[in-house]
Amino acid sequence: MAKNRTNEEWLTELTSDEVPIQTAAINDLRTRLKRSILYYLSQDRSDLRDLSGQELERMADDLSQDATLRVIDNKDTFRGESKFTTWANRIAIRMAISDLRRARYKDFSLDDMTAEGEIFPSGASDTGGPTGPEKTVERDDVLA
Repeated sequence: MAKNRTNEEWLTELTSDEVPIQTAAINDLRTRLKRSILYYLSQDRSDLRDLSGQELERMADDLSQDATLRVIDNKDTFRGESKFTTWANRIAIRMAISDLRRARYKDFSLDDMTAEGEIFPSGASDTGGPTGPEKTVERDDVLA
């Protein structure tokens, strides 16, 4: 069971010179972040609907490792206006959202744009427009 820490204890233990103390704090932080990210990923999201629980768990594990490093790197910016874990969770969820957004548009080709700035995704109708509302929303997201 993870130890309940005050904000000061989190900051002290994450930077401790005593390796066992620092390691325990890092592991506890990563576990908390993974739980928060997994909860976020497990919500009814159309882009993750086809993934198994095991795949979501693996994704949460990877994201929590990155988020833990980000939190540790930015711990000096923590102002104490909330609990440290609330602040860290907010960073982790924002990283997850950003990572999912990047993955969603990873295969999106900007070569499909014309000189007028209109997007003609693959599967566009003969009129040059998108095939449905989902494509329209996707196009609008990319343009934004």
